[in-house]
Amino acid sequence: MPVDYYSGAFTFQVGAFSSRDNAERLRTKLSRTFTNAHVVSFDRGDKIFYRVRVGRCDDLSTAVEYEQALAKSGYPDAFIVAE
Repeated sequence: MPVDYYSGAFTFQVGAFSSRDNAERLRTKLSRTFTNAHVVSFDRGDKIFYRVRVGRCDDLSTAVEYEQALAKSGYPDAFIVAE
């Protein structure tokens, strides 16, 4: 079955922490500027990480623009995540 890589639900990962407190601090800071700031936990098996994500876009071209805006705002390592 063909997969559409250009539309869907895209968010942006800005950071990942082993400390939930650190993740929440970044989420709070990001929520002042960006929409949909949230923390997603990830269990790697040996350790839990807390991924900080922002934004939400429905198509890849808008997601690329948002990613560029994040980089200009001081988050050059942020990347697109398809959910």
